[in-house]
Amino acid sequence: MYYQYAPRTMYYSFPVNVYARGGDPVRIAPKVAGKIPYGQGPIIYEMDSKSLKRLDIQATEPVIKDIAEGDITVLKGYKNTGLDLVELLDNSVYMGSLEASYIYALMKDPANNDYHIIQAKYLNFSQVAYNVIGKAGRTPGNGVTNFTGAPDIDKATLFLVGGDWFNNFYYAVGNTVWSYSIAEDISRKALVCEDGDITYLKFQNGAGDLNRRIAVGTWNGTKGTLKFYRHFAERDMFMPLEIEESMQELFNNSAFGKIVDVHIK
Repeated sequence: MYYQYAPRTMYYSFPVNVYARGGDPVRIAPKVAGKIPYGQGPIIYEMDSKSLKRLDIQATEPVIKDIAEGDITVLKGYKNTGLDLVELLDNSVYMGSLEASYIYALMKDPANNDYHIIQAKYLNFSQVAYNVIGKAGRTPGNGVTNFTGAPDIDKATLFLVGGDWFNNFYYAVGNTVWSYSIAEDISRKALVCEDGDITYLKFQNGAGDLNRRIAVGTWNGTKGTLKFYRHFAERDMFMPLEIEESMQELFNNSAFGKIVDVHIK
């Protein structure tokens, strides 16, 4: 793991995945939340101790630091060790800055295969929410529009987070985008794509009306389709939950191959 802290100054002469300069490197997962150098540095995951850490970028030579116990232990029920990392995200693109953003960590307990979701403020990792998915003890789903826990999350490879007010965590399985409510511990179908299976899911930086929109790429075996959607939370923060899967399409183009990444100039 290497770190760039200024456009013309690159730390290529030594790794930063160490606890002290000159120490032996430790294994870091290839996922980072809080990619922009800001404040206390990004959140990372150390694979050997199976725990979340923070990269200290305030030091002359960046090193790994433990997240202060006074911060992380206020996530009631969560212990920062022993869980496998599935995904690590922040919602800085949607919120506009890391200072206002939140960190989301999806983790799996190797002992029982339970999935855990952690939501915390970026700057000090203070508590927002923590669930053992499907076991949070909140209102169960009815299996029609609301599903208890997060169906098929073990099959998901694409994940997305948005604004903090709904506390929603999105994931894609096949042709369906699921919206998991951290506050309720239930899921709803946010989007079902008729164009094929989903290969790309992201809050996309762009231009004009396509800036900070949900981009969805699908593949039907012969062509790729890219669509942009307006996040439902932007339209009505108090939209009834049963119609939460409604999303406004802004852009639709099928002149692509299989979409794995998108950049807009």
